Amino acid sequence: MLFCCLRFKLRVGLQSVGPVRRRFLSAESTAIVSLTLHEVLAKLNHGDLSAVDVTTACLQHIEAQKRLNAFITVTADAALQQARESDNRRKQGKRIGRLDGVPVAAKDNFSTKGVLTSCGSKMLEEYIPPYTATVVQRLLDEGAILIGKTNMDEFALGGASTTSYYDPVLNPWNEIAKFVAGGSSGGSACAVAAHLCFGALGSDTGGSVRNPAALCGVVGFMPCYGRTSRHGLVALASSLDCPALFAKSVRDAALLADVISGHDPLDSTSARRPPLRVSRILEETRDLAKPLEGIKIGIPREYYIEELSLEYLEVWRQAADWAADAGAEVLEVSLPHTWMGLPCYYAICNAEMASNLAKFDGLQYGHSAAGVDHSIDALYGVSRAEGFQLTTRNRIRSGTLFLSERMYGEYYTMAAKARRLIAQDFYAVLGNEAQATNRKPCSHTSSRLADVLLYPTAAGPALTISEYEHGLTPEAIASDIYDCPVNLAGLPAITVPVGFAKNSMPLGLQLVGCRFGEVAMTEVAQVIENQANFPKLTSEENSECNKTQS
Repeated sequence: MLFCCLRFKLRVGLQSVGPVRRRFLSAESTAIVSLTLHEVLAKLNHGDLSAVDVTTACLQHIEAQKRLNAFITVTADAALQQARESDNRRKQGKRIGRLDGVPVAAKDNFSTKGVLTSCGSKMLEEYIPPYTATVVQRLLDEGAILIGKTNMDEFALGGASTTSYYDPVLNPWNEIAKFVAGGSSGGSACAVAAHLCFGALGSDTGGSVRNPAALCGVVGFMPCYGRTSRHGLVALASSLDCPALFAKSVRDAALLADVISGHDPLDSTSARRPPLRVSRILEETRDLAKPLEGIKIGIPREYYIEELSLEYLEVWRQAADWAADAGAEVLEVSLPHTWMGLPCYYAICNAEMASNLAKFDGLQYGHSAAGVDHSIDALYGVSRAEGFQLTTRNRIRSGTLFLSERMYGEYYTMAAKARRLIAQDFYAVLGNEAQATNRKPCSHTSSRLADVLLYPTAAGPALTISEYEHGLTPEAIASDIYDCPVNLAGLPAITVPVGFAKNSMPLGLQLVGCRFGEVAMTEVAQVIENQANFPKLTSEENSECNKTQS
């Protein structure tokens, strides 16, 4: 009962950027994009590279690897203009932002003034927002260069980035066999893993950042609900959506999280808290002999499920040993209402989604069907049938049913009660909230058992698109068990890649902190990352398709 529940439109201006259209990439270009965010910042600040050099290299790789379908829109001309402005700021000695000259991307459900924001749907294929989302603007204010908008599941409804109106995203670790990139933020994960940009925004409603991060072998960082502004994020489920990010390393992710976090008066759910300072704390602790001394790490016994692959079980145990060697105390904990997570999530998510998407009616907002003029009801029905894909329409139907007078108490009210029990499980283990004065923010009390939880991000590795579309494996279905409860409780989480499955696809583990407890979980994530020494995708692996075209 628990588990029951190629037309490529790359809108770019690359014609005006001569070098970008080269099929084969230079060694210099490949070396640039293979850098981490901190490494490219150091070279920019030392004058070894210009922002134009870095941006051009990214645009070259986007063009060379467009088969991955990571982007819906590439803003080449605007990105190069931003790069020239960044170089001028450095030459003139003006204030340099923390991300000045670094190309980043944003998932296509973040509003960007003057740039298509389609949410991966025909319903919004012509929508150009008149304003920019707060988290995107904060990146731009620090000098980041927006290089494009990434592909995604339609309206963020999906777990593999296969329901996009612009066709599926391919996993860069094996795009020849067409493995899924995870979802719904698969385009952003793919772009970072394939070295098309140095960081990317995603939205996490029930694992939509952490899942693709694990499947694509990158870091996925979801701050606590309320820590990052939802203003400008096209809503799926308002009480679950959380702006999040992808990066090549934990250190890079911490810097990006510092930039996009902080109170926003334009978002009524934004917490009145100052921006994060995780990157500074990581610098202070990275060279300690026992960096995790005094931190308690909980291993939830309920997540040892039958569907968990042996490969994930092995890396899970290994990561716990690494943490213990770094000084952490590892102990078993219990989250007894975990089994309620999936049905609770789908009831709440579908209900809120049905409400949020009701405005796309073909009359005031969204795609309007042509040639339907005999009634308003007919125009409404045909427009939504044409604008939304089948998966989205089915989720809208179920959400509408949950909100109906007959079903509201039986489904939505019960799900809300179950959500409270799930959150209380986490609070009983992690405590209610971080103490802002502590380096390890979740200070121990008699009622707190652990600072951080450690467990898999998924139950198994990535599937091929055909496997995903022709019947999910038990591992794929069970993966939501690991991701959805965190969003229901509004907690922060970070995924780090730790190894490979037998099919040579990445595996990732996640750390979950208490409310506003991003610091402790990120410290643990950095230790595990260092010990795992996960290899980044190489230019040879990443350019295999280019070789076959010669």
